[in-house]
Amino acid sequence: MKKNILLLGDYIVDEFIEDLCGINSDYKVSHIYILKRSPENDNLIKENKIEVIRGWHDYTLLIKKSFDSDILNDPKFQHEAFNIIKSLYRFSNDHDFFYHETVYYELINFWIHFFEKNEISLIIGGNPVYFDQIPILVASKIFGIKVITRKLMAKQPEDNSFRMFFFDRNNGTAVPLFYDKEFKPSSILYPDYSKLKIRGYPRLITQILKDLYGFRVSNILYIISNYLLFGKLKAHFKKISVRPNLEKNYIFYPLHFDPEVVTMPEENIRANQILNIRKISASLPQNWYLYVKIHPFQFNYKLNFWSGEFYGNVMRYYKSIESLKYISNLENVKIIDDSVHQKKLIKNSKAVASINGTVFLEASYLNKMILVLGKRTIYKQFSNARYTESKNEVEKAISELLQKDNYKSNLEKIIQDYTYDSKIPSKKQVLMKLLTHIDKSKKTC
Repeated sequence: MKKNILLLGDYIVDEFIEDLCGINSDYKVSHIYILKRSPENDNLIKENKIEVIRGWHDYTLLIKKSFDSDILNDPKFQHEAFNIIKSLYRFSNDHDFFYHETVYYELINFWIHFFEKNEISLIIGGNPVYFDQIPILVASKIFGIKVITRKLMAKQPEDNSFRMFFFDRNNGTAVPLFYDKEFKPSSILYPDYSKLKIRGYPRLITQILKDLYGFRVSNILYIISNYLLFGKLKAHFKKISVRPNLEKNYIFYPLHFDPEVVTMPEENIRANQILNIRKISASLPQNWYLYVKIHPFQFNYKLNFWSGEFYGNVMRYYKSIESLKYISNLENVKIIDDSVHQKKLIKNSKAVASINGTVFLEASYLNKMILVLGKRTIYKQFSNARYTESKNEVEKAISELLQKDNYKSNLEKIIQDYTYDSKIPSKKQVLMKLLTHIDKSKKTC
């Protein structure tokens, strides 16, 4: 009998369902958890008797009649609750914390019942956000089910494709694929985002027009207040940023865009970049600095108030003048002017620190040490990486930096052995390598 696979998320279903149904393996797709059902997949779903689970945004569709109130006191779920709930704020203008906490436990209850009823052997999902983080949490912590997440490493500007990889959440490492031996890493370094085009009118305008039509004055005022706050944040950042002295001893920390799926809730407390900065700041030797640079998209009006996303409307929950003041008031931390090119900051640094992201590729290409604060990332496997979750690990890495400043990287080998191109016509070969790895890892356990 074939082992069942649960696919999580619209993108994952669209990317893999056809190839998974078309390969000869010991696995079959038995369930998919989606928001929108693609008409192109209807025949596959019917032919393979795949059960569709809906309720991605409408949680009430997943509420069961029975509710086990004991889960409210289960420490396995209490620790994760806040980190998962706060990530929802990027999707919703409704910030009733008590409601979302109730929904959190409702969904845990649903997925416990689901896994008890269905024999799932493998879960394949994307970077988990609020909704699909919960089945992953329940599957791994309660039922010991194998969880693989498909992750993005970097964008390939030439054809607008991506370097992707699979991450084994049970083992905490990327899955070896040995797929693309001819790939050269230089093609994904220092992409030019200056020509990035966003289609559609800014949502600020379209939403106000809709509210005018419906006479919802309170909504209009809410949108305008968020826009003004966004501008105030941007102005304060310009006020406190400085030009760097590249002759100083410094570690470079480029901030992630907040909110961002690769950090939150994926990295839990490690997604708090203010705490990350404080941790490194507290461990720096005398006369060393931490140079912090804002993400180039963070204060871009067009990218925060457009028709597809509306991060500017929730910015108050992830960025504030108080947080910028806190960082800038740390004596050995400098917020760097965003006009300074990242390549220059990396080249002159002693090391680069961050949670995740392509900055690690760029630093590795220059044989710099990378201080990896993220736990669920492929960058921990780089030869020039030092995983730095605890204070002792940060201090140990800095002590090493005092001895030398060149760290040979295995960047090219990692990309060749673990990643694939998102635009390859068929992913059957990649998926077969993935499933073979899973079977081998189970036998060695």
